[in-house]
Amino acid sequence: GARVLVDRTMTLKDTCRAFKEKEIGLPDLDNPMMQIFEKHLCALAVMKIEENGEIYEIVENTGPDHLAHALAYAKLGMEKDEEESFGDLGVG
Repeated sequence: GARVLVDRTMTLKDTCRAFKEKEIGLPDLDNPMMQIFEKHLCALAVMKIEENGEIYEIVENTGPDHLAHALAYAKLGMEKDEEESFGDLGVG
């Protein structure tokens, strides 16, 4: 199978940003599954770490977060598909 290498931290940070800025929304927060999905998205926390004089960011979970990861990687796939679809047209 194919392998894809991505920056996990940047991918998750971008997904969190898109959710907070309402680029990504959940259709029905009265639906129990959507409530779980929202909890998973809110369970991602960006932490600044200092080590050996260097400051960097990591994404930690404060609870179950596997649906947030699934969304992040699905979002990557959709973005890649859009690049390939519109690349020949010079759009995007």
